[in-house]
Amino acid sequence: MSTRRVLSGFVLALALLFIAWIALSKIHDSDFWWHVTAGKIFRSSGWITVDPFAHTRIGESYLATQSWLSEYLFSVLWDLNGATGVILLRMILIVLTLGTLLLIDPRRFWPNAFFVMMAAIALRSSLLDRPQLFTYLCFSLAIFITFKILESPEESHKNRTQFLIGMFVFLAALQVLWSNLHGGASLVLFGLVGAVFLQYLFDALREQSISAVLRRKETIIFVCGIAVLCVGFLLTPSGFSNVTYTLDLFTDQTSQFIREWRTPGFTLYAKQLLFAWVLVLSSVQFTRYKPVASVALLVMFGLLSMTAVRHMALFLLLAIGLTILQLKHNEEWNRTIEKILSKPKVAIGSTFLGLFVIAFANEPARITFARNDFDTFGTHEPASTAYTFIEENNLAGNMFNTYGLGGYLIFRGYPNRKVFVDGRNVDYGFDFLKDTLDAAQDENIWRKLEDEYDLTYAVIEFIPTEEQWERYPYVWHLDKNLLWHLVFLDEEIAVYVKDTPEHSKVTADYEYKVLTPENFHRFTVFEEILPEQINTLEQELLRQVNEAPKSIQGLLLLAEIYKASGLTADAEHALREAMRRQPHRTEPKELLLRL
Repeated sequence: MSTRRVLSGFVLALALLFIAWIALSKIHDSDFWWHVTAGKIFRSSGWITVDPFAHTRIGESYLATQSWLSEYLFSVLWDLNGATGVILLRMILIVLTLGTLLLIDPRRFWPNAFFVMMAAIALRSSLLDRPQLFTYLCFSLAIFITFKILESPEESHKNRTQFLIGMFVFLAALQVLWSNLHGGASLVLFGLVGAVFLQYLFDALREQSISAVLRRKETIIFVCGIAVLCVGFLLTPSGFSNVTYTLDLFTDQTSQFIREWRTPGFTLYAKQLLFAWVLVLSSVQFTRYKPVASVALLVMFGLLSMTAVRHMALFLLLAIGLTILQLKHNEEWNRTIEKILSKPKVAIGSTFLGLFVIAFANEPARITFARNDFDTFGTHEPASTAYTFIEENNLAGNMFNTYGLGGYLIFRGYPNRKVFVDGRNVDYGFDFLKDTLDAAQDENIWRKLEDEYDLTYAVIEFIPTEEQWERYPYVWHLDKNLLWHLVFLDEEIAVYVKDTPEHSKVTADYEYKVLTPENFHRFTVFEEILPEQINTLEQELLRQVNEAPKSIQGLLLLAEIYKASGLTADAEHALREAMRRQPHRTEPKELLLRL
């Protein structure tokens, strides 16, 4: 067996395994939870017309129907095999997505496999369990099919037209499926087909007049094919609302509140896409295969990638696919590859050098995922313990929750506990979301929301995440509001109840007198309390440790108390328990060394 075959098979297998490993992580996206809940409703009750999730939208239309089929599939897999089923689906979809790009040039898995492995690393932060997982695969398939049209042979008229008809049949079927899986995202298919059509017109007009080109069967097939794609886009229960919802996502002011819909900063953009731009521009410059289509695709998807963080993944897939296509038709490149593969030592050395670069590029992301304990099967549910506390103590009335927690609270509380807000920005509108986020720092806006929606308890993710937030969101003014009482505290989540008769017992049993989210998180509680409050602090920390069995912040504070009191054995016990709870955290080990 030749060196070429061995290395090609080796890097192909390794690339697919690497991509699957990259796609392996806990479910950690907050929007997954409302998507899977919506899927369950679709399965049990049919089409959703009235908002079922938020007490702030009672009786209003449910708008987020564009991804109904994805949500349906997520819910089926969740019910069948929980998180494992969903994670395996994610891994399969991403392997198929990047594997499809390799099929653009099946003769040269070496070195194209290195390109797709680099793409997998750049995609890692975008691999969230949402409908866009299906968009990545559909987009990759669309790239493959449209590139096949670009490469279609100029043989007899009959063969050419039959080929085009067959390709448009595949594209039409893909469009219908895609529109039901992720609504307006399937509009990008028109960009791919449009670029190919431009190339066809450019080539045809160099040989014939405009009137002759317009009469050609290929022209008619392209026009009819695009018309069929338009019809396919609307063949979904959402119908024309897929168009209006997509327009709202691009034009609605609420996009400024959502990180993934904001324009990517230069650092983030360069970190994820610089290598892709270098690859694709170099390959287009040196090969210039089908230049009109290539430039049109780069302009369209390059500009799209600059409009929002979530669009960068589409450009990445397009750039890798276009690079492979260009290099496939570059004779000098192919001769160089054949020359390398003809020398076993050079080929093997080059392979291990490529793998070293891949490993080096992946290391920062690997460390981050390991530190956050994401790099395995399972789920990341930071609000799980807080919600259990809410249920066990039967907190009553209307809930306030921070934006990022809404999806999970829907999953746990539907249909009995409705949320204040969740991840659907267009549904809630600009004014509502602005007030919700401004209330994090402005206590007057908080009082306005409290009165308008008769809020009686609050579930708050209190660690600052917005650059403009100077203070801990919401909790800084709730802690000094005599009508609200802190009754639950975790490393990221705080639960407050309003001073109502229904909450008198939970307030009496669980109110924190010394700890606040801020002094707990910043480790400054010792600077704020009086000496006579140390026993109260110890009791509150012991309760916090027992109520939040995955948290270690309370254990670290207890260790400091025991250390200052000379109770070294108790301090060591607390630190070892912290290490058991979160083995990836370094703080307990550092404190243990100081003992």
